[in-house]
Order: sequence, then C-alpha cells, then structure tokens
Amino acid sequence: MEMTLRWFGTGYDTVTLNQIRQVPGVRGVITTLYGTMPGEVWKTLNG
Repeated sequence: MEMTLRWFGTGYDTVTLNQIRQVPGVRGVITTLYGTMPGEVWKTLNG
C-alpha cells in the first residue's frame, strides 16, 4: 500500500504541492479537476 494525500488544487487548498512533497512516506497525490469544464484540455502545472 502506498500513502497518498488528497489535494484540491491551487485556489481550492491552502496546502501546496511543495508542502506535500515534504511529508515523509507520501508516494502520490489524488486531486480534482475543479475549474475545468467538460471537454476542456487539462493544463499541467508545468504549463
């Protein structure tokens, strides 16, 4: 089993991905697509 954390995304969560990255043992993030309309191309954090 791998430890994951729920992240609601920029503008919806007070915790950042950089903060989650610092938690020992966390191997993944489960997120949402708030702010993305159906059919819209998903944007990555890197652009």
